[in-house]
Amino acid sequence: MFLPVQEQVQEQQFLGGLAATWLYLQRGMFSQSVPALPRALWQRIFLAIWYLYCLVVSAAYTCNLIAIFTSPAYPQRITTLQQLADSEYRLAMEDVGGALMELLNDADDEVHLRLLEKLDLFPHMSDAVDTLKAGTHGFVWDVTTGINILGDHYKVFNWYNVRTPLLPSYASWFFPKHTPWKNKFDQGILRLVQCGVIQHLLEEGTNELLGWHWKLRLQERQEPVMGITLEHLKGVFFILFLAWTTSVAVFLLELLRHRYFHR
Repeated sequence: MFLPVQEQVQEQQFLGGLAATWLYLQRGMFSQSVPALPRALWQRIFLAIWYLYCLVVSAAYTCNLIAIFTSPAYPQRITTLQQLADSEYRLAMEDVGGALMELLNDADDEVHLRLLEKLDLFPHMSDAVDTLKAGTHGFVWDVTTGINILGDHYKVFNWYNVRTPLLPSYASWFFPKHTPWKNKFDQGILRLVQCGVIQHLLEEGTNELLGWHWKLRLQERQEPVMGITLEHLKGVFFILFLAWTTSVAVFLLELLRHRYFHR
C-alpha cells in the first residue's frame, strides 16, 4: 500500500496500481529480475531494504529445502569406536575369554567402558552370528578369522569392518633371556617393519589360511547392490514439480499483468 499511495502524489507514476505493485514486489521473493528501477530516491531505498529481506527469506527457504531432500537415504557406516559406542548396535562375541575382556575391564577411557556395557557374550559362535544377521549386534572377532567364519562357514557377506580396531594386534618376536645382540635384532626388525616386509608376511599368512584369491571370492559372494528406484528419486521429482508449478504461476501472473495493465 505504501508505493501506490506515494505514486498518486507524483506527476508520473512508476507502476500504476496496487496489483502491478504487488506483482513487482513479488519478483524479489521468487528471485526474478525487474524490468526497471524507480527513479525516486525514497522508492530505491525501500526496494533495497525489501530485496535484502527477500534475499534472506529465499536463501533460508532454499537451504532448508536442500537439507530436507539431501538427507542420506542409507545409514552412515560406522568407522570409529566412538561412533560404535554412540550407535544403537550392541556387540556380540563367543564367550571364550581372551585378551579382549581383560582390555575392556582394565580400560580407563569412556569409550571402552561403554563398549564393555554393550558387549553380549554367547556360548556358541552361531548365536553371535545370528545377532549379526538380525541387524542388532556387531560381531567381534579378528579380521582374518572373522572373514573365514562369516564367509566360508556361515555364508554371511553383507557386513563391513570398523576401521578402528577394538583390540590392537602386534607381530612379536620372542627371544630367550639374556639373548646377545638384542639391540641389533631390534634395529633389524624395525627396518623390516618400515620397508613393509612384515606386512607382506602377514598378507601371505592370510592368503595361506583363506586362499590366495580370498578377496576376489569375497567380492563375488557379496549380495547384489540394490539399484536406484523411484522411491530414491522422489525428492528430486518433487523439486522438479515445484519448480514447474512456480514457473507456470509466474507466467500466468505476467500474462495477466500485460493483458490488463498495459493496454
